[in-house]
Amino acid sequence: MTQLQTQSNLILPDYLEESHIPLQSLPFLLPEIESSEVEEVLRKNPEIAYRFVEKCAKGELNWNQFTPVERGLILASTVEAKLNPDELNVINALKSVDWLRDPPSAEEFVNDPKYLGAEMSAAIYPPWRKDLIYVLDPKNEIHEWILSGGIGVGKTRIAIISQLYKLCVLTCLRNIPAYFGLDSATSISFGLFSLSLEKADAAISEDFKKIISMSPYFKNVFPLKKTRAIRSVLNNQGSTSKNQSEYEVVLPQGLKILMGSKVQHALSFAVVSAILDEMNFRGKRTVTPEEDDDSSEKLYSQVRYRITSRFERLKYVPGILCVISSKKTSSDFLESHIAKLDGRLSQKTGSWVAQNDPHAFISTYSQWDVKPDKYWQEGEPKKSFYVFIGSSQNSSRILKPEEVADFGNSPSVLEVPESTRHHFEYEINAALRELAGISSTPQHLLFEDPSRLKLMWDDRKSPFQEDNIYLGLKTHRSVSSYINSEEMYYDAGFSIVPKYHPSMLRVMHIDLSKSGDATGIAMGGVSVIKEMVGNNLLGQKIVQAYSPEYFIDFALSIRAPQGDQVDYEKIQQFINYLRATGFRIGYITFDRFQSVGPMQMLIKDGFRVDNLSVDTTDIPHVMFRDAVIKGNVKMYRHKQLERECINLIHDYSRARAKVDHPRMNPDGTIGRKDVSDAVVGVVANAHATLTDMKKHPDTANADIANKIISSLYNKMATPDFPGYTVVPTTEAGQLAEHEDLMNPFNFNLRG
Repeated sequence: MTQLQTQSNLILPDYLEESHIPLQSLPFLLPEIESSEVEEVLRKNPEIAYRFVEKCAKGELNWNQFTPVERGLILASTVEAKLNPDELNVINALKSVDWLRDPPSAEEFVNDPKYLGAEMSAAIYPPWRKDLIYVLDPKNEIHEWILSGGIGVGKTRIAIISQLYKLCVLTCLRNIPAYFGLDSATSISFGLFSLSLEKADAAISEDFKKIISMSPYFKNVFPLKKTRAIRSVLNNQGSTSKNQSEYEVVLPQGLKILMGSKVQHALSFAVVSAILDEMNFRGKRTVTPEEDDDSSEKLYSQVRYRITSRFERLKYVPGILCVISSKKTSSDFLESHIAKLDGRLSQKTGSWVAQNDPHAFISTYSQWDVKPDKYWQEGEPKKSFYVFIGSSQNSSRILKPEEVADFGNSPSVLEVPESTRHHFEYEINAALRELAGISSTPQHLLFEDPSRLKLMWDDRKSPFQEDNIYLGLKTHRSVSSYINSEEMYYDAGFSIVPKYHPSMLRVMHIDLSKSGDATGIAMGGVSVIKEMVGNNLLGQKIVQAYSPEYFIDFALSIRAPQGDQVDYEKIQQFINYLRATGFRIGYITFDRFQSVGPMQMLIKDGFRVDNLSVDTTDIPHVMFRDAVIKGNVKMYRHKQLERECINLIHDYSRARAKVDHPRMNPDGTIGRKDVSDAVVGVVANAHATLTDMKKHPDTANADIANKIISSLYNKMATPDFPGYTVVPTTEAGQLAEHEDLMNPFNFNLRG
């Protein structure tokens, strides 16, 4: 026998060092964590567990030398029916070291009234019962469960039952902290997180306590006085006032129920298992998820990390993270999270293991999936109709009977009980969300045909070495140091001048950020005005409308390095550098986020500066889209701008339509629109300098403004276009007299 270094100092026989037994996986295997050699052998060759038991039965090995992890692996790998009486005694001895009693199987816990009570056990709907048994079976290695679907299908109740099973297993242990390798003073918590502490208490904790009080098992395990008198303990960890404090329900054996609503409520606690409820309804409208300290993304990441890492000594995850929410929109957290786990946005209902994460399970059900008897009477013909589930290109609608066959087995068609027809006729998208559990909103992609973006690209190359740069307060490089001079400037001999349209008046838009999101900067102007010529009633050629062509010099994304902030002074220096090298910068706008300081710096430098938000309405984005589709925006190909434009969502379900980015793009990247906002701002500014005579009296012209705006109105079909002045129609023959006034940009007029 050879002495090997292991956690248990167990002597490993030579014949166990090499084995040709096929590899098998064990529950919740985390191969990245260091293990003893005994553990490695057991994980790679579970059948060797029988040899260890045999040696212990013969007295050749001492079972006391195994660690809790090794004992767990041996117990998980052996079937008692294959053992002789002496070997069974070894198994019982191994169990007795850590366990007071055998924990129930998932099926036993769900079906036996002893654990949930007869009433609760019988009330579990068949689809959820099937999913519970699968998810809670350790052999299936599930430690994240996504529960979604229609309202009233029992998502929260099922998540609570899954947590109670994990609690039941822990109550079978002799010494819970010791089993996890934790200090005896450490409290192990089950986390219940919702939108607020009140909701966590009312919606989750009360059900948790109610089911415990109905359970014969828990009433036997927990003293009656502690079950009936569960007390709330005020803990001011990370809080400064009572209404921000987290509350814990204290249970016996060092177990606690931690109720919270914020990321800080999970800090400093050993969270073994948790529920995250209503995850689609978290977040603030005024900041992005990346900058919101209590966003769904950050709460999920914090809790998930604690569940999977705090108990790494066992090399498996003893708890389960249940992520719950009703459906909202196809771009919200839960839908984006499912798409990331499953590799696609799904419109189906049912349950399945995620394609990209075998440890994640997804359950999403309609009301008629879990309660079919309510909608379809057994023994009677099914009365149904069919609904087409809308996408970014097509709206949801009820299909006519003759249309159904044309769709075949399309996943975009849903069979719906006839008794719910009035809900779908009244508000189809709300019915899809609340009854069918499918996210479908009247959101459309801004660019429904992404191929039209090709009309924007010209033959130029980027004037920057990189279109995405990292610059912060601690960075020594300047923005101008990234410029490719040969792409930006032309050497005129006596000086350098802008390479393209050197005398064109430029405008800029800057979409600021501090950290997290990128700062987008773009510059451009009107290089050409196209004349749209037609015939009047006399057959004479007249100019019916003008169409500006917007030339974008560049679009740049600036991001702060990790642990740093974007340096606004470097942006100021860059703009001054552009002006010093020949660019006529006539107007600069900032979005409204933290823009006062940077604006004041540029005003002192002699620039005309103002605020412009392209997010308050959809008008700037629609104007940009229409200009792109008409071939009136010219720019070098910019991959990030292209990605952002392809994924922009046009949401006109609200009183005021707007354009936004998805939380996550279909390719798994985080949704952004920093660069696209900057380019949209440039187009809006350039348009305003031509048409807004109040804001830009030196450049705007009434004659040309009317024909530009009238064309815009016809396309956009909007009743109002705030900020722009519409003037009476001017005869085409008078335009020549005002040519010097209407051409401050030095652009060319062409038909």
